[in-house]
Amino acid sequence: MVAAETLATTWTAKDGNTLAASPGDHDRMRPYVAQCQAFAHVGGPIMMHATQEALDQRNATFRA
Repeated sequence: MVAAETLATTWTAKDGNTLAASPGDHDRMRPYVAQCQAFAHVGGPIMMHATQEALDQRNATFRA
């Protein structure tokens, strides 16, 4: 959703010229992408578990 909004904004600013909009879109998205990638190191283990047992244990905490 963020990427779609950013692309639409830069595309509109460049009168629908996608080639002209692409560098601006990249520049606007880079800080957001960097922030998401930095969070992945901390937040990744919450979403992706190393084993099925760990995933089952995590899921059980939501059912308790």
